[in-house]
Amino acid sequence: MIGLKLNTYNRWQAFAIHFCVSILIFLAALVLIVFFWFPGPLLFAGGIQGILIVAAIDLVLGPLLTLLVYNPNKKSLPFDLTVIALLQVAALIYGLWTIRTEQPVAIVLDNSGINIIGRTEPRLYDTTLPEPYTDKIPIYVLNLPNSISEANTIAAAQEFIEGRPLYLRTDLYLVKPSTEQLELYLNIFEQKNECLLAPLNSKHIVGERNACLDIKNWKLQSH
Repeated sequence: MIGLKLNTYNRWQAFAIHFCVSILIFLAALVLIVFFWFPGPLLFAGGIQGILIVAAIDLVLGPLLTLLVYNPNKKSLPFDLTVIALLQVAALIYGLWTIRTEQPVAIVLDNSGINIIGRTEPRLYDTTLPEPYTDKIPIYVLNLPNSISEANTIAAAQEFIEGRPLYLRTDLYLVKPSTEQLELYLNIFEQKNECLLAPLNSKHIVGERNACLDIKNWKLQSH
């Protein structure tokens, strides 16, 4: 509302102006989330939830407060709108910070599927990930026994004894699978052309949708 004569607008006009400004801010946040923090299929591993958080804060909270308090005859109107703007900015910063903490930092293929590791998850399990071998999100495959039953046994024992997921066993990380390891995963999951279709797992989703791991170029793709 800066630069506007506040007493020339009714509450619905003020709401509309605030909502339009909020849309522009939301679109900027959307670009950040979709193209930089959760690109491609990673959008379904926390990005969607992040978009909903930003939408609730930016498109609902601020404009709704303006609609509730706006009265062109109020002497305290400039102060009220300043407080609303500060609250909205603070809530938006906190929301973006929360989303940022869930940003994927590594992708690990194990016998349960394609696991997306968020920024704070290793800390929760007192685990240190290896230094990334690429400027993109690194993809690792777990070096598991060639027998599917043995691999499942190790996974169950890992969570029962150590209380942490198998995909955080950094000592088993391989940058690319051997021929034997690739054969194991091809026996566990479906292959379609050069695509290994496996469940996408993260803090927010577990096996609700499949993702494509390009076994030729070794990168995650939309499916």
